[in-house]
Amino acid sequence: MTDMIAQAPFPSLAALKAAHAELLRRLREGGETPEMLAAIEGAIRRGSAAGALLDSEDERWQAQNILDYWGTRVYRPGYDGPDASLVEFDPAQAPALDDALCPYLGLDAFGEARSPVFFGRERLIAEILEKMAAEPLVAVLGPS
Repeated sequence: MTDMIAQAPFPSLAALKAAHAELLRRLREGGETPEMLAAIEGAIRRGSAAGALLDSEDERWQAQNILDYWGTRVYRPGYDGPDASLVEFDPAQAPALDDALCPYLGLDAFGEARSPVFFGRERLIAEILEKMAAEPLVAVLGPS
């Protein structure tokens, strides 16, 4: 693990989980060597810093459990190791996401330019119009 990589926080919970699996594999194969302990400490620092990017309580809980596991692995009498606590979420560090990449285009606001995205509702519209002709009030309820 290079020094630059060791300093950068994990960009996501998935990256932290992948590092966790890799550390477990390396630990099984090579044991608890000084190099392995250094790799674990680097992963703890990166994982802790990743807390700034994790806003979901479920993701934070999962990440903290991984950090707790590795924190106990490096603990030695007289040496506590790095702080294995997640840092607070920082919305300023969240990556900017381009709205054009939204995978749920059908949930965008309807506009004439977006009409190709909104299709398949003709039968439903006809049924509602038929009910409106017979009833004074028709409520349309349901998920988007």
